[in-house]
Amino acid sequence: MPASDFGIATLLNGIAAEATQTRLQLLRANMPFHMPELGVDLKVALTAGALGARVSLLPASNKNAVAASAIQTRFIALDTPLNVAHPSVVSQAFSGNELTVNIQLFSDSGEAITEASGVAQFPVIEANIDRTLAAYVNDRPLGTEENPNATYIHQPRLSANAQGVYSLKMQVALVDQQARIPLVIDVCGRRQSLLINT
Repeated sequence: MPASDFGIATLLNGIAAEATQTRLQLLRANMPFHMPELGVDLKVALTAGALGARVSLLPASNKNAVAASAIQTRFIALDTPLNVAHPSVVSQAFSGNELTVNIQLFSDSGEAITEASGVAQFPVIEANIDRTLAAYVNDRPLGTEENPNATYIHQPRLSANAQGVYSLKMQVALVDQQARIPLVIDVCGRRQSLLINT
């Protein structure tokens, strides 16, 4: 197939589009993933015909090839601060039965991720109570027999303020105010755990 009919740029654009589609599907499925490298090896053959030499995207072993060359391309994924972000509690306080937990994202080196880290926009994160783990770490389920959902999160999806802090508000039943509450935090397609000691 002549390069003029199917250019290398078109081929690479198609590969990039497929990689983007795969990434979106994984995000929708809430599956953690990491695509460190995407490589393409092209064998380009120079063939001779009645109209003269032409470059074709053919196997280099093609019997009509008079010369061959290999083109190798590598797309290397570089981690941004948000790709390796870890949520951590920076403060918490009770007001009646409502517990406010302030969460911030930190890098692997332990530095808080802020606008100064090169983040143009903080992602929306989602926090949910891991009730199965809560029953294990507390030797009993959260809540009461009459109302097992007495402890709950008001709004699971959270946006950060200008300083990169997420404010999680949780209604905590009286019986759970000395309990440990494990959370599952979804950050940029990665699911992580966080333990709240009330």
